[in-house]
Amino acid sequence: MSTKTLVGLAIALAVVAGAVALLSSGDRGGNAGGAEGAVLPALAARVNDTQSLRVTVAGDETVASLARQGDRWTIAELQGYPADWARVRDTLAGLAQATVIEPKTDNPDYYDRLGVEDVDGEDAAGVLLTLAFADGEPLGVIVGNAAAGREGRYLRPLGQVASVLADFDVDVPRTPIGWADTAVIDLAAAEVADVRVTPAGGETLRVWKTSADDTDFILEGGLPEGRELKSTWAMNSLGGALAGLVFEDVRPQDGFDWEGATQVRALTFSGLQVNLDLVREDDGAWVRVAASAPFETQVGDEPAADDDPAEPADVVTADEAAARIRERTDGWAYRISSFKADALDQQLDDLLKPLAEAENDNGQP
Repeated sequence: MSTKTLVGLAIALAVVAGAVALLSSGDRGGNAGGAEGAVLPALAARVNDTQSLRVTVAGDETVASLARQGDRWTIAELQGYPADWARVRDTLAGLAQATVIEPKTDNPDYYDRLGVEDVDGEDAAGVLLTLAFADGEPLGVIVGNAAAGREGRYLRPLGQVASVLADFDVDVPRTPIGWADTAVIDLAAAEVADVRVTPAGGETLRVWKTSADDTDFILEGGLPEGRELKSTWAMNSLGGALAGLVFEDVRPQDGFDWEGATQVRALTFSGLQVNLDLVREDDGAWVRVAASAPFETQVGDEPAADDDPAEPADVVTADEAAARIRERTDGWAYRISSFKADALDQQLDDLLKPLAEAENDNGQP
């Protein structure tokens, strides 16, 4: 079975697990705005059939359109980039399980105090979530303010005048990016054996370690005569530049010219190789990512001799790790922070003290 198939099955199982959790809430009965019961009594039985989720804010502006595509959810405003399933699941489950803590106003003049006014107003504070299903009418609810000094959030089902304070504590994103899993790569410096940075038409900067037990990286070729490192940290920062790399925006990568890209290659002790191309545009720095396993080893640890054989360690080969990265990143370009871009796009001079400072430190005039 291919890695891609395994990943798909894992996601599908997560969906099924979420479905079981949601359906276990059962039919709570009750009506929105009542003294007790579910805020959206019809949703519990239908939540697993949800096919789309639309997020609308003030001025009747749709900021995110999520659609179920097989075993994943995608975001139309991000050209079909996968949504963060955990966030989608938590939102749907939260709505299906939300119960009334306390009935609130049914007077439209007071809706704005709770943030549950209609979102067609320019100053509307709430968020309208509209759920569509394979069959039947859509369902909508306005998610208002969090209650001050107590648990819960104000909700008003679309088409109803009564609002409620409900035990719904999910923060609903108001941007497309907020619905995406923004992780790109996360390689801890301790995992990295070798980093090479090659600018277009420039010389390659390489740092490396001989062992995973080493604390510091080694600069290939050593220091130029009369020059000093700014600090050991400056050199080691190259090894950690791919740790916690997240994106601020995402687009298909074929919309960029990668000819003059800075090329970054990181190789881990496990045998995983990550290649990253970086270009700078008017709106920021963009990267594309490729992964492979030219030196196949395993990423996880073998179980110790005294480990319970019924509880095997989570062993992932470098090839499987590369496949997971490709599954997520193939075809996409990511805008990253300027801080991360500068950490990746370094040359030898960036690691060295300015020449005059180095001469002064050496006692030279």
